[in-house]
Formats: sequence, structure tokens, C-alpha cells
Amino acid sequence: NLKIETLSPVFIWKGDDYSKFDYTVKTIKSNGRDNLEIKIYDINKLIDDLDKYFNEDEIFEVLDDIEEMMKGNDDNSDIITYLKGKNKNIPINKYKISEYHTSIRDFRHKNYKNDKKNKNGHKKDIKTFINQKSIPHIPYLPGSSIKGAINTALLYGALKDDDEKLKNIINSGSLYPNGKNSPNISNGENRYFISDADIKTNMLDIFKAQGFYIYYKGNDENMWKWGSFNNRATNYVEGLKPYQTVDLKIKCSDEIFDKIKQECNELSLKICEWELDLLNRYKEKGKIKSVYNELIEFYGNLLNNIKNPNDAFFLNIGWGGGYLPKTIYLLAEESSMEFKDIKWKLNTYHKKDINDYEEFPFTRTITQYYNPKKRGLVYCPFGWVKIEG
Repeated sequence: NLKIETLSPVFIWKGDDYSKFDYTVKTIKSNGRDNLEIKIYDINKLIDDLDKYFNEDEIFEVLDDIEEMMKGNDDNSDIITYLKGKNKNIPINKYKISEYHTSIRDFRHKNYKNDKKNKNGHKKDIKTFINQKSIPHIPYLPGSSIKGAINTALLYGALKDDDEKLKNIINSGSLYPNGKNSPNISNGENRYFISDADIKTNMLDIFKAQGFYIYYKGNDENMWKWGSFNNRATNYVEGLKPYQTVDLKIKCSDEIFDKIKQECNELSLKICEWELDLLNRYKEKGKIKSVYNELIEFYGNLLNNIKNPNDAFFLNIGWGGGYLPKTIYLLAEESSMEFKDIKWKLNTYHKKDINDYEEFPFTRTITQYYNPKKRGLVYCPFGWVKIEG
């Protein structure tokens, strides 16, 4: 019986999104600042129940209006407000799935102060957190997400002292380069099971997830580096807030549990060291120094916690954590190996030169959230958790 605590926002995608028609948004005052109140509704169920609130002729009119609304280009179209205007007796709260107060700014129109019509801004699609099919809209933490992160750490541990096997795997792109003698991390001796964990809806919030790049441009004689956000990679996600605690069950022997803790902490420590080295190298040259400093502080604190775990172990789970926690890339880097085949394929597919980038590839995603301890917004990566018990 374990406890999993989120150290940063955690997002595990259900596979679909809340569209701009599935929720309402308005600006409210919270903690002395403008926040957004987002209320999400089960629009499909509400439309299925229209016959409870309208007669047959009215239903056809309402459905036609909703169809036209969904075909239109008005980013602030609001089915809920429309239906309330048609029939004030509709129990709208009966269809509400969840409610969030978020510090995200750019749901609002750029000129929202001078634009009364668009005062709540252009609405974005929001990626949904995974929830149960048997009990709709009840979120949970999949054991498979945690097991996948653990398996990566165990694979890292199995290969860290075997350069030859590592080279064979990387060159072949397969965990079975010779059809046998590959690292087996799921045999009977090492087998373990992790159950899903239910979470409370109020543990969730809405976050803006944005790619963060550190790269250089120019030639060797005139090289300059900076940090930048990738606006094309921006998503809006429903995720677990930091500092939430969820019960977790894992079934395994004491021996494999000790091995899991050791290997997870070793890989997490390497990731922190790698990220800190990259951030510290370029923070003075970066254009966004506050972001650098906040990420450095986050990884510095995480590094200290991993070095003094007190029987806990640390993992990066879910979406947005980046390339390093999901792969054995760090082993390849330590062994001076390059993913030449992958680089070549990406060059061909994206029609750009991967060698223009300082590190390959860039998949780290960060977010900004309100930290009560600092009484302000801070940047941090996605997916970091502490597991103990």
C-alpha cells in the first residue's frame, strides 16, 4: 500500500477533447487577481434530454440553431447560455461534469478589456484526463502509466553496464536484436502488478502546456543560443494539480520492490542532472531568464529529494515529461552513441536540419500554475511524482 504524491501537474490523456461547446468560461476574482472559471458540461446528454424541456416543434428549432452554431466561426459560441435563454427551467447544473478556477490567461481575447463582445476570449479545446467508462467522468490514475515508467527505469538499469547489448539495441531499433538474450524485465522473478488508483475530481485543474526549446542558430563562428516557447505545440489539458496524494497498490516481492526503488531513483537522478546542466549552461544567454530560474529551482529541489529519498522513489509519468524519462537516450549519450538513423528519418520527414539543435530531440513540455507558497505563478515541467509507503 503506497501513496503517490504529485510534485508537478500530471496529465494522462483520455484520447478526446472538450470542445469549445462543452464548457462555459468567465473571468472571476480569486486571490486578488483575475482568474477564469471554467464549467464543463455533458452536452451530449443534455441534447439527448431536450424532449424533457421542449415540445416537438421547439426541439427541431433548437437543434437547427445548435447545428448552425457549431458550423459557425464564433469562438465564443455557448450552447449552455443559448438553452438557458430558451428555457430557464432547464436544470443546467444537473449536466455539469466539473468546475475549475484556473490562472490561464489566453483563453481571453487579446483585446478583451476593450472588447465587450469577446470579454471572455477565444475558447480552446481542452484535452481530457482519463476517466472510467463504467462510471463516466470519474477520473483515475492508470497503473499502466506508472508501470511503463518503472519498466523504462528497469531497462535503463539492465543496460547501464552492458555497452555491447546497448549498441545492438540502438543500431537495430529493437529490444530483440538477436532474437534472444535481450534484457527481460517482466519474467516470473521480476513480475509486479500495479492497480489503478481513483482520484477525486477536485484534485484536477486546467493547465496550459507549452513546448520549451533550448537551441542555437547560426554557424560555428556566429552562434547564439536562447530559450523559446513553441506556440505550435501549445495544448490545454485537464490534469492532476501539484501536491495531490493518491492511494496506490503494487504487488511484488520485497526484492523486486527494492530494485524498483533503486532503479527509478537512479534514472530520475540522471534526468535531473542532465536538465540542470542544460539549463545552467544557457540561462544567462536565454531570453526568458525567469523561466530558466524557476525550472532550475524545481529540478534542484527534486535532485535533493532524490539524493535523500527516505525510502521513497521518484518517477516521471504521463504526457509532457519529455523524451528522457520515456527512453534510454541518456545511456546512449553516456556511451557517445548517436541516433543517426532517427535523425536522418526526422530530417527527411520534417525537411529541416536536426543538427541545428543543441540537444536532440526536444520534447520537454512545461506549464505555469499558481503556487500558494510563493503567492504567484511559477513554471515547472509535467509528470513528476513521489511514491512512498
